[in-house]
Amino acid sequence: MKKLISYMAMALACLSMILTACQKPDVEYVNVEEMYFNEGAPSSVDEGQEVNLSSYLMILPVTVADTVSVTWNSSNEEIATVNANGTVQALREGNVTITANAQDKFASLTLRIDKVKITEFTIPSKFEVYVGSKAKFPITDVSPKGTPLYRFKWEADNDGKKPTYSEGNWYLKADEEREYTLTASVDDAEDAKCQVKFVKPSVNKLVFNPASATVEEGGSLSLKSNLQITPADGFKADTVKVTWSSNKEAVATIDQNGKVQAIAAGKATITAKAGGKTATCSVTVTAKPGSEDPEKPEDPEKPEDPEKPEEPEEPITPSIENGHEYVDLGLSIMWATCNVGAKSPEDCGDYFAWGETATKKEFTRDTYTFNYQGLGKLPISNDAARANWGGKWRMPTMDECKELINNCTWKYEAAGWGGYTITSNINGKSIFLPFTGRYDQYGLDYTDEGFYWTSTSSYYAGHYMKCEKSRCYISGDNDFYGRAVRPVFTK
Repeated sequence: MKKLISYMAMALACLSMILTACQKPDVEYVNVEEMYFNEGAPSSVDEGQEVNLSSYLMILPVTVADTVSVTWNSSNEEIATVNANGTVQALREGNVTITANAQDKFASLTLRIDKVKITEFTIPSKFEVYVGSKAKFPITDVSPKGTPLYRFKWEADNDGKKPTYSEGNWYLKADEEREYTLTASVDDAEDAKCQVKFVKPSVNKLVFNPASATVEEGGSLSLKSNLQITPADGFKADTVKVTWSSNKEAVATIDQNGKVQAIAAGKATITAKAGGKTATCSVTVTAKPGSEDPEKPEDPEKPEDPEKPEEPEEPITPSIENGHEYVDLGLSIMWATCNVGAKSPEDCGDYFAWGETATKKEFTRDTYTFNYQGLGKLPISNDAARANWGGKWRMPTMDECKELINNCTWKYEAAGWGGYTITSNINGKSIFLPFTGRYDQYGLDYTDEGFYWTSTSSYYAGHYMKCEKSRCYISGDNDFYGRAVRPVFTK
């Protein structure tokens, strides 16, 4: 018995030793006490070059330097960006502050991005773009290699279009058939010329398959998938602009996405036009069950007279206010179908600084009419829509733009620069807002986004509707920037 007790005591002692050995030691949390960039950190970087600043960052105490998480930020990402590893990419001439943060400490370094002059470059001697599309204009053999391209200057004869700059490259958007000579110049390099041709896309075949459809009164259907487009010359079918119409809107309407809304029992002909071709689809709208009048027999279908010519389609009369078309989306205001200065819904039109009524070539603080005064509230005399279109037209308020965002379905379209087909959730009618880009002190930029002024502003910050590929929202910044205007008027 004594031996058993002795063995048990030894076992308990061993177990206690094992448990003690397995316990985790207390971890002491050490705070960052100081952060700074050492004297070897660069003060300048050439345009187009990269520099990693993490090796110049000092974190004290040194015992936490390899374990602490550091975040990096740039004060102006148009001048230089910085990634999560502290690598700075110099984009264009100017001053920028790079900041590193760890816990509650930070260190900042101001970098001067120095201008690098281009001495050589090459552009193609001939360049073609299909009308309605946007193409990257190639600039190759740039010396010094990696130098950014934003300083290029362009001249175009014969009323030609000049390229626009976006995200490090130049792009040409073809608006209509034309031929012209484009001249490029930059810094110390010799000028270069290119023969540009905007070619209208042709369609070999446009047909509905099937060429008829049936929908119940009050319902809807899409004919877009029924329309077969066979493009010519290698043009992509999904970039061909299709125009839709209905010959009897009292029976069925159709928006510019090819969506039919059945209004009342009857037959309507839906017409699609693209690339010089036309196709039609017969849509039959059936009455809802129980809605037929039992006392009124249906008219028997009359046989077609082979000698009688087909009746022409009824023309659709557009809604006009003071010479400009508009669409009633069922909202509190009517929306124009085009921007101020535009020739079509897909055209960007003119650009205006907030509160100015005339377009111009340079949009800087120095060229802004109101400079640092600010307007706050927009007088109707300073409304670009009213000044250029007259009548009841005006710029929309911020709340009216929010109404458009919240009560419509927004579908991104990739044709041209891109843009949104905006379809009312109330009555199914649509408008198109193209991506316009914006003018800042460097010229036209961000052409893969849409920027539309509202009449709402606070001092030095005009509010605008910003349309990106994934969302649309209200934002606000420099009122001297050039942005597009889509007019509205109150019902």
